[in-house]
Amino acid sequence: MDNSMIDADLPLCVFDNSYMVSALFSIYCDDEDTDALDYVEKIVNNNGQIYVPQLFWFEFWNVLVTSTKRKNNGNDPRINQIQYSEIIQLIAKLPIYTDPQPDSETLQRIMAYAQEYGLSFYDATYLELAKRYNIPLKTFDDDLLKYSK
Repeated sequence: MDNSMIDADLPLCVFDNSYMVSALFSIYCDDEDTDALDYVEKIVNNNGQIYVPQLFWFEFWNVLVTSTKRKNNGNDPRINQIQYSEIIQLIAKLPIYTDPQPDSETLQRIMAYAQEYGLSFYDATYLELAKRYNIPLKTFDDDLLKYSK
């Protein structure tokens, strides 16, 4: 996708996994930030777009599955099966664009960001995507947020 194809009037941004999980889990979990959900609603209500790398989906599904398991200390899972199903339905309705498999040039930029800023390769993937499209990155990771500005 060429940057010239991006409509500047629409709310566009890259979401990392921490931000999306917080948005969707805030419906069911009191310890999550409701501002993230408000931002998702703004995007939906204004025909905006959420950008994610392919990596996002593996991270998201891992958190979702893990959140349905009983904790080692015997405590209840973070979300129940009904909430799990509702979250799956919610995310399926969101305007999410998944960036294609990165080419070698993109991988080199990701590696350069990871090395320059001391980020994991995973986090640098989100940063590269936001910088490539020149759109904001939504995250609760302080280091990633710092380098995205």
